[in-house]
Amino acid sequence: MKFLPSARAVGAALVLAPAMLFAQSQQVLRFGDAGQYTATVQSLVSAAGNVNTDSRYMTPVSPAYNGVGSIRITSDSGTFICSGSLLKDGVTVLTAAHCLTGGIGHVSAISVNFYPTNSTPETINALNWQANPNYSGNVIDENDIGVIHLVNAASAGVTRYDMYSGTAENNTFEFVGFGQRGSNGAGVNAANGGGPGFGLASRRKGQNLFDISLGDSRWDCPVTSQYCDQGVNFWEYVGAAPNFDHVLLTDFDNGSAGPLSNDAMCFLGAALYPQYMTLGVSECNSGLGLNEAISGGGDSGGPGFINGQIASVTSFGLTFGAYSAGPGTGPFGDINNRLDSSFGEFSGFTDVAYQEAWVNTQLAPEPSTMVLMASGLIGVAGFARRRRNKKA
Repeated sequence: MKFLPSARAVGAALVLAPAMLFAQSQQVLRFGDAGQYTATVQSLVSAAGNVNTDSRYMTPVSPAYNGVGSIRITSDSGTFICSGSLLKDGVTVLTAAHCLTGGIGHVSAISVNFYPTNSTPETINALNWQANPNYSGNVIDENDIGVIHLVNAASAGVTRYDMYSGTAENNTFEFVGFGQRGSNGAGVNAANGGGPGFGLASRRKGQNLFDISLGDSRWDCPVTSQYCDQGVNFWEYVGAAPNFDHVLLTDFDNGSAGPLSNDAMCFLGAALYPQYMTLGVSECNSGLGLNEAISGGGDSGGPGFINGQIASVTSFGLTFGAYSAGPGTGPFGDINNRLDSSFGEFSGFTDVAYQEAWVNTQLAPEPSTMVLMASGLIGVAGFARRRRNKKA
């Protein structure tokens, strides 16, 4: 094997404001003959334009966005912020597993803020919450998805969303979240945009393209080289195994072409397998111009929409380092060689179509189903009670 994975988990969160954190953990992945290349991956809207003044990134009170809420999470490690979206039963919120378990610590209370009419929140406490039981706790994990069951249904003004069951890869999508904000592709910080927040004023949207899934055969090394062994998926070497096949990946393009494009997907493919890998050809593009955006800390758990349906859950950010930044960094596209949601970085998303069957098991029964149960035989009613007790 040519790659030398050296993954390590570090701090659970970064302090953004007094007593407020966003849920994240981080891994540093090493690869190359001598482990000379590194990738930093972190569970985390940074925009190509000005995220605070450009209306293309705003999410006013509207049926399109009223069902996207901010999530306040209280654990023994502090108070955290994530994002989530209300599902069709009106009481289940879809979010990321890492917002509910793992490095976040022991979670003791959760509440969700929706904004159906104005900037005054409709706050609903959680009854309980559940991460996908197959979630490993790794930053890159196709099972990074979970649900929050509310104590009561949201009001009629809070939008309920269906899940997208088609193929997300190679589709443009719109993602929404309450996370850190950045402008002009320069990364997330106070000068460029601002920190995350629970209020309506912090909610932003952006667009991108689901370039590829990590299990795509184009990631398989075509020949044994200094980077990897023939026939083995690249992500297996950098420590994403075992559950990464259905993770969706986007990059943050600056709208130009050539060596100054910060086209991280193209650069990565060209650097890994320059003579063989089709990833460096079919996925090279200049992006969506000023519509292009990437996720930031606090957007975790937020939805990615295709045709108004939830196609993804925001999971992590990733960088392989700067373009031509010097020996040992590689020509990988990042403008500043640090993970901060700037041009040349990646965002990873959980594919909701792949997880739809599990999510459906977490939804409350539809009213018509409950009426049928109530009118059935005593034995059937007893069975229904046992099922509810078991789920509780």
